[in-house]
Amino acid sequence: MDETDTLAEGEVYCSWIDRDGRPGHTVGPVLVTRSPALHPGDIQLAKAVTVPENSKLRDLHNFIAFSSKGERDLPSQLSGGDLDGDLYHIIWDSNLIPKTVKTPASYPRALPIDLGREITRQDIADFFIDFMEQDQLGIIATQHKILADQLTEGALHPDCLKLAELHSTAVDFSKTGIPIDEAELPSSCRNNIYKPDFMAPGRKVKIQERGISFVPEQVDFVEPDDSRRAGEPRPHRYYESTKILGILYRSIDESAFFTDLHNRSPILKDDSRMTKGVLFDLWEYVLAKTTGIEWEDYIEDAWRMRNAYDATVYDIILQYSTSFPDPLEEIEVFIGQVICRHGYSSKRQREYMTGMKEKYDGEALKFMAAMRENYNDLTDENEYAALCRSMACLSVGIQGPRECKRKTEGGRRDTFAWLAAAAVMRELEALEHSRVVGSLEKGWGMFKKALRLK
Repeated sequence: MDETDTLAEGEVYCSWIDRDGRPGHTVGPVLVTRSPALHPGDIQLAKAVTVPENSKLRDLHNFIAFSSKGERDLPSQLSGGDLDGDLYHIIWDSNLIPKTVKTPASYPRALPIDLGREITRQDIADFFIDFMEQDQLGIIATQHKILADQLTEGALHPDCLKLAELHSTAVDFSKTGIPIDEAELPSSCRNNIYKPDFMAPGRKVKIQERGISFVPEQVDFVEPDDSRRAGEPRPHRYYESTKILGILYRSIDESAFFTDLHNRSPILKDDSRMTKGVLFDLWEYVLAKTTGIEWEDYIEDAWRMRNAYDATVYDIILQYSTSFPDPLEEIEVFIGQVICRHGYSSKRQREYMTGMKEKYDGEALKFMAAMRENYNDLTDENEYAALCRSMACLSVGIQGPRECKRKTEGGRRDTFAWLAAAAVMRELEALEHSRVVGSLEKGWGMFKKALRLK
């Protein structure tokens, strides 16, 4: 908010620093909004202006200042913004600025529940459980998007306006303690099994040695019943949306995009480079930087660590695979994301992904620490032991599994090498730093000796 009292009612000052470090600001009509914008009045017009050279606002960048004058400040008109870290979208492209805007919503402010006594830990625990059980924010937002596409009036339909009001209350549930009763949702939200195509699951893909490939698309895709647990809503059907989101969605040809990406990538096109890839290029770089360092003595330790890593990843795959005939790939465990090979991600898979990522990240940190420390927990007099051990791990990671007999189906098995590569680069950076410091100390010593000779 403009505390210098420079901006008039309806004016804003928007300043930024560009990629070259040069300051700039826009002048003229702008469209201002912020997410979420469910009510038609959550998008408003303003006049961007410049300010005097001696204004304190000139010292600020990458921000927008709103006028403090007028009956109602602009932030409060945009989904009830209260400037507590809100991010605003400012559009000055004349092609995207409408001639008129709708009246902003004005909802009564909900007062927090007053217990009339001091809050206890049990109160906090009870509220946490109530919040998890009664939070309807995601449902309201999703239903608003669906109805706005299906109804002729769009976001101006009374049902959408009702959802926008409920959403405003649901956003503050964690602050006020006032939940939304599911019965308050418009009747048009109930038993609506149709969704626009831009909300459909992604294409079914298959992980391959050279990236991913699309499986032929299904016609009239319907989510299968086995993608949901008992008590979950019925599967949805998807229709072709005729509104702008549907048009934009269908204008993107995923198959053409990935085909073009494949054709542009020299690694994916060249078999010899596919065999080596980035890891081999990195390995050659490391060898060039570490001439004279004897890392081969750590090979056997590295192989034992590699086999232990493979076994750990295999156990995670068994623990978090939701389908035994179609287990997770090692790369999925590594990135912490299950590729939607069935074209959708079930609730069960989404729940498992969070636990899988936390489990793998914890194990990965242990292995990286072991690479940079002594794997056998013995005193190592080699001052370059951490670098040597990391290099040995990178070497065996590039070569692939040797002794581990438990292998997963498909997928590349070089994730151990990527961990080792991260450890090597850290040690290499430390080595370069120590060489620079040592050189400076040596130079300083020679300088002091020359002064004494004089």
